[in-house]
Amino acid sequence: MPAGDIDLIAPLGTIDAGEAGIRVSGNVNIAALRVVNAANIQTQGKSSGVPLTASVNTSAMSSASAAGAAASQAAEDAARSQQAAARQGRPSIMTVEVLSLGNEPLPQEPAPAQKTSGYNPDSPVQVLGAGPLSEQARARLTDEERKQISL
Repeated sequence: MPAGDIDLIAPLGTIDAGEAGIRVSGNVNIAALRVVNAANIQTQGKSSGVPLTASVNTSAMSSASAAGAAASQAAEDAARSQQAAARQGRPSIMTVEVLSLGNEPLPQEPAPAQKTSGYNPDSPVQVLGAGPLSEQARARLTDEERKQISL
């Protein structure tokens, strides 16, 4: 069976090779304003009108990856050796300066002024034991309450 040629012409349109692509056993000629998915066009003969696709050099990528891994490993080894050297070079003597043992007297400060709290016997809230009870307050207590506060 002889090789087959393809001529695809879309003067004002787009040729889209799509997911399935275009495979030709012979030559391919494409004429269009726009060619999409040109990476999916394969030919065994000559091709014209097919835009060039950027091919990726995967061996260069794997070489770059290997070089990056080697550089990373070298950096880790250098960091480990620096840490080991720092551990070995640490001084074993420490100097401690004691500032206070806690039993020194505090500097004398003036004593705070004593606040005298006033007690209002006419207040609606009466507090037992906050100052002397007046005769009027004692009169309001029951015998049981007088025994409890031992008045």
